[in-house]
Amino acid sequence: AAALLIPLTLLAACAGGIAFLCLVGIGAALVTIEWTRLTAAHAPIRSAIWPLCAAIGGLIVFALAGAAVALLALPGLVVIAAAIGSAAGLRPVWCAAGIIYAGLPALALVITRSDSEFGLIAICWLLAVVWVGDSAAFAFGRLIGGVRLAPRISPAKTWSGAIAAILGAVLVGLFTAQFVADTSVAGLVIASIGVGIAAVLGDLAESWIKRRFGAKNAGALIPGHGGMMDRVDSLIFAACAATALGVSRAGLEQAGRGMLVW
Repeated sequence: AAALLIPLTLLAACAGGIAFLCLVGIGAALVTIEWTRLTAAHAPIRSAIWPLCAAIGGLIVFALAGAAVALLALPGLVVIAAAIGSAAGLRPVWCAAGIIYAGLPALALVITRSDSEFGLIAICWLLAVVWVGDSAAFAFGRLIGGVRLAPRISPAKTWSGAIAAILGAVLVGLFTAQFVADTSVAGLVIASIGVGIAAVLGDLAESWIKRRFGAKNAGALIPGHGGMMDRVDSLIFAACAATALGVSRAGLEQAGRGMLVW
């Protein structure tokens, strides 16, 4: 699965523009569908069209009118879709939460990539923090084991795995700093740690949602790996945290710079 998905993601990230927007849109659509089936198993599958339209609608508004308008439009799309979805059998609160869960990180990713100077390296840095962290957590969690991180939420996750994920983020920060001119290595490492912690929390959040609705996996899209939610759970929180950091420091047009240049 990784051998197929990682090159595809990196190719779309390098291409940017419509290619990256479409990839992110497909991911957001799959997450929205899985969320709807998970949180409203009783509802007909066609009812997922309303949260799906809202989540994808944010990306369409971004493409047509820019990041600021898309962020302003998303709350309205959430309210409208939740109201219509409620009439179609969806739980309005969970419907709204699902749109935010899928739509906000999708917007965060395209906002980051749209930075003409630092967008590509910022996306690669973000993906590396998540992928290296996930791999380190899995490997060292299995190898070392030890105290459980959150046994009531996800019994398989350990503190050793979480610490390994953060150390992986540190290594990614140190490596990325070599390719970013005029940045502080310490600043970028601290940013990487923050995004790494957000990724761990994203993993736990998705585990809590699955446990809340009695599911082992969010879907069956990837044999042996679960659904799209199971693959991007860490990225969802990490993308939002990284983009919020970048936008707060450098604005919507230069979110990548705000993440990397310290």
